[in-house]
Amino acid sequence: LVARAVAGHLCGGVLSWRRLLRLQLVPSSQPFLATLVQALSSAPSVHSSVRKVTVAPYVPLPAVYEDFERSLGRRRRKYLGRLRRRLDCARKVVRVQRCEADEVDDAMQNLFLLHEARWRSAGIRGLFRDERSRAFHLDLARACDRLGLLDLSTMTIDGTVVSVHFVLVLDGVAYLMRSGR
Repeated sequence: LVARAVAGHLCGGVLSWRRLLRLQLVPSSQPFLATLVQALSSAPSVHSSVRKVTVAPYVPLPAVYEDFERSLGRRRRKYLGRLRRRLDCARKVVRVQRCEADEVDDAMQNLFLLHEARWRSAGIRGLFRDERSRAFHLDLARACDRLGLLDLSTMTIDGTVVSVHFVLVLDGVAYLMRSGR
């Protein structure tokens, strides 16, 4: 389902202009890749091939946050401590929530808004100004949620959404797809 949606999006866009699309850092052992190649091969005038290179780079993280914090340098720990104290003094209520099922659409809409606002403030056109891009990412998030591959989280401070992270988890490795803050 996800591979067909991706193939349809690509064939209707970048591949319809006879351009080369190179996907890097896709785990070759994933069934998604084989399904995507199969979906693309059914499209007229699209040639696809797979060449195994390496596994995507990643940083292994400890399972417990305190272990991660201990792994940081002294200056970084002090900086995090100052931020935590400032937040505590401000008496802000911080909440991080993992979103799934019925919450995916709202979380993705917040991601679109935050992402666009941040880039607009820098004078740059954001990725989600285009309705097709928003629809594609929303469909992708829904499909990944159904397959159990989605890690979508929102952070609120005093009830206001301040960040959303759209993460895809494959083989225990988290890949940040998009974020808004």
